[in-house]
Amino acid sequence: MTSPSSLRDVLVARCKVEGSLGVDDFHNTCLYHPRWGYYKTQPVLVRTEETGEGQGDFCTAPQLTSLFGEVWGAFCLAQWERWGQPSGLTLVELGPGLGTLMADLLRVGRLRPAFLKAVHVCLVDVHPGLRQAQQKALETFADQVASLTWHETLEEVALASGPLIVVANEFFDALACAQFQRTTSGWCERCIGVDAAGDFVWTLSEPLEDDVVKQCGLPNLYPLRAIAERSQAVKDHFLHVLRLLRQAGGAALVCDYGYTQPTVRHPSFAGDSWQALYRGKPVSPLAYPGLSDLSFHVDFGCLKQLSEAAGMQAHVTTQAAFLSDMGLLQRADQVQRHMDQAEQAALKASVNRLMDPQQMGTLFKVLTLEKAVA
Repeated sequence: MTSPSSLRDVLVARCKVEGSLGVDDFHNTCLYHPRWGYYKTQPVLVRTEETGEGQGDFCTAPQLTSLFGEVWGAFCLAQWERWGQPSGLTLVELGPGLGTLMADLLRVGRLRPAFLKAVHVCLVDVHPGLRQAQQKALETFADQVASLTWHETLEEVALASGPLIVVANEFFDALACAQFQRTTSGWCERCIGVDAAGDFVWTLSEPLEDDVVKQCGLPNLYPLRAIAERSQAVKDHFLHVLRLLRQAGGAALVCDYGYTQPTVRHPSFAGDSWQALYRGKPVSPLAYPGLSDLSFHVDFGCLKQLSEAAGMQAHVTTQAAFLSDMGLLQRADQVQRHMDQAEQAALKASVNRLMDPQQMGTLFKVLTLEKAVA
């Protein structure tokens, strides 16, 4: 047997041996394979005119304008002040990208030097190539915060004394979902196999047993051929965040594209949110394994339910509503007074992209939650 020379070879070989792979298994292998996974080999974020950093497949909100990160900084600073300005605070960012969000957040923290002195910054990221960019973005804060550390997993983070704040922008969308499809025979798992030519093809498992359907929470209100997505990975990561918050007290701020409940009664509902970007262009998730960015929409309704079950105060809103409530438009008005015409136009376009319902404004949801601090 010849050695595999690409991730595609690995996946094809597995499909031939195992028959097919679940969507979650295929997704995880594409992103996290130790040799050929996307997060091990590919640049992730696009180059922007403002920062000149990145050359990958997509652009996140912090790269559009520093005002986005400033709003997150205002949120964290307000929480810290509400808690009586504790002398210790653990600030964890999941998936910090180029470090842009954290840099903008901490810059707002300079308004209260005691906040920076109190904060232990922990960056959780599996992408080895991004740490250098994060270190560069945050180097001016290294001697201003209590500590600045990097971790591959949330489990590695050790809490300092005092409360905890967890922030995550476009993190949970990268975690895998299993997909299930309703057929005339019942619910089946949606899988990926290979045909005689070695091309990836969609397949379905045998109908699931009733206890599996119940365990997965697959309701019959879904129309035939519709797809339901369930993510154990999102639940596991989020439950760990909740455990840390129960232990230390504090708050979390999560932003991602997603939904509060699937619109199953809409005529065009299909339920499949799995998507891929290759060189910045949408492609089939099966087309370029290991070379394209893969993601799912996040079930914010599930995150809210988990939060409330853990005794947290939780609130879900749209990105546009959150940014508006936090004063982004007023801040943009202040900033643009000191800009030339071209800079004003660029800022307006960025703010519009963040808040317009036809762009990121309503597609992106924001979850804020809090556990009382002793």
